[in-house]
Amino acid sequence: MKSKSKFLLIAILLFSYGLFAEQVDFVSCKIITNNKLIQLGKSNDFSIIKSDEILHQNSENVLFCVFELQPKGYIVTTAENDLPPVIAYSFTSNFYDEESGNILLNMLKTDILLRLENISNLPEEIISIRNESWEKMLNENIENSRFEQWPPEGTTPTGGWLLNNWSQSSPYNNSCPMDPVTGSRSVAGCPAIAMAQILNYHRTTNCVSFDDSDDYYHNYAGRQYWIDDDYLLHDFLSFPEMNVCLDTLAFHYLYEIPVTNTDKAALIFACGVAAQQVYTSQVSGTFGVNQALQAFLKFNFDGVQLIDETTPDFYEQIAQNMIDALPVHFASVTPQWDAGHNFVIDGYNTDEYYHLNMGWGGSYNGWYLLPDEIPYGLTVVEGAIVDIVPDLLPTGFINGQITLSPAVVDTLFITVTIQNLADEYILEVEPDVSGTADYEIEVPIGIYSVTASYPEYETISYDDIIVDEQQSASVDFSLCRMISPTDLTGELNGNEVTLNWQHSRTRTFQYFNIYRNINSTIFTLLDTTGQLCYVDYVNPPQNLTYGYYVTAIYSQDNESSASNEVYIDFIVTSAENDIVRPELLCNYPNPFNPITTIFFNLTAEGTEDAEILIYNLKGQKIRQYSIFNLQSSIIWDGKDENNNSVSSGIYFYRLRSGNYEKTRKMLLMK
Repeated sequence: MKSKSKFLLIAILLFSYGLFAEQVDFVSCKIITNNKLIQLGKSNDFSIIKSDEILHQNSENVLFCVFELQPKGYIVTTAENDLPPVIAYSFTSNFYDEESGNILLNMLKTDILLRLENISNLPEEIISIRNESWEKMLNENIENSRFEQWPPEGTTPTGGWLLNNWSQSSPYNNSCPMDPVTGSRSVAGCPAIAMAQILNYHRTTNCVSFDDSDDYYHNYAGRQYWIDDDYLLHDFLSFPEMNVCLDTLAFHYLYEIPVTNTDKAALIFACGVAAQQVYTSQVSGTFGVNQALQAFLKFNFDGVQLIDETTPDFYEQIAQNMIDALPVHFASVTPQWDAGHNFVIDGYNTDEYYHLNMGWGGSYNGWYLLPDEIPYGLTVVEGAIVDIVPDLLPTGFINGQITLSPAVVDTLFITVTIQNLADEYILEVEPDVSGTADYEIEVPIGIYSVTASYPEYETISYDDIIVDEQQSASVDFSLCRMISPTDLTGELNGNEVTLNWQHSRTRTFQYFNIYRNINSTIFTLLDTTGQLCYVDYVNPPQNLTYGYYVTAIYSQDNESSASNEVYIDFIVTSAENDIVRPELLCNYPNPFNPITTIFFNLTAEGTEDAEILIYNLKGQKIRQYSIFNLQSSIIWDGKDENNNSVSSGIYFYRLRSGNYEKTRKMLLMK
């Protein structure tokens, strides 16, 4: 009864506030959105395609505006200048991925209602900062914002520290109980998904196992049974089965084996059991974030902390965890504490936005301005579990000797890189006068790749180096200096360009790469050969200059520096050079990656309005070139008008000059 009275009071206060508050108009919110794109350096890549005003349910006042972006993403603005202008944005997820059960929409409604209620409780300083933010964001001279961000933009596939997007349905819930009421598989539950994603990020099960002391009686919404005693009746993993699956997953993590769907489902159910979740086919979860804390403790994360609104440095701790690459388990809740959501905070920037992974397969993920009303009043924050650091693995050693052939005496160091999916170690070791250097490093047990490199010498890598506890894995290297081809010459005989060069055969090598350009400064790979000569057949439609150089390829595809360059001028006879009408000739190379040259002939009169147009298979124009001053070729770099690289496939190029129009086909192969 208390909670209902409390909700009624909140609703009355908010409704009254809405009657007297002066709102920001929609046009201003749209300006804010466009300026936010400029501030984030995204205005050239993203634009508004649709907008939506979300109204207060008890009045006609606007709570917030959603601006959907193309090609993907959203920006959410508030509609009151005593609130922050932009509360959420994403360039990787859409706002309306699902029309029903939109967890981001529901969270925003609750959050902004509570922020409105708290305005009268906030210090003037906070209100003043927010008002200034609106003025700044409405300024026509907005500039690209400079802020620090963890992880740096573009370094992970999701935008946050987590590398994957898991969800509550199949295959992630495959080990969860069957719902005895509906006969369908129970969903995984957001606490289990959030926790399991963090464990998967750390690539650990932290040596957890389950036994009869972990049994609990499931009693929720008419669904009564024992976990794990009733595993046969409701088709979920028994604890012995789950322990085997967790051991298998730990083995996969340790030895860099891809995680299977069975691994994922077992880990998620184990997290749910550790939190003593309740399960149905519609919704699964816990009754408080303290249950998630107990689950992390069950998984031997003894250093974790549960912080909440009463914690003085609440956001400072979360931000530091982001800087330290430690995702945080976060719980939000409604004012009545009758519903909530657990998700992962896995990013932070110094504009005070946090990256949220909602645990819904990537839907709704984005950057969110968490409420700064703490500790001035009620917020959507229930609590956050921080300092989730797995136990250190036992260690072993990788060591070995590196020999340079021939030996060299200078001030440079040999670089040794040791890495797996979780860690990377870089050593700089100095060779002695004999060209030899020893190295050793202590690393956690697992499987590694080890690479040694030295300028002008081969870079050699060895994979699948197994490091066992307190054991040494020895990896030796012999790095040979790569000898470049020399004395490259070229001779034109008719339509044949004959290339000759010299190369020291004292070092084992595989073959030579032949590079060529045509009327350009950009060289592309033409061919390979094992000989000290090469013949290139050319038949250009007009006067052209061909350039060539050669490199030597050694073991593991190491490539030497280039030989000298030679240039051959091909002069077309005057009779062939008389151009009486426009003509689209060809492109070379074809197939190509990613650069090709398109050749054509134009009359002097036809140059004025001539253009080359490039289309994809759908007939969409992706690039356009105007032709000036009797050009005879253009170079296409495999990019569209926005300077974005296009995908592999068939493309069409068209010459248009006066009444002449001709189209040909080319193939981009990456």
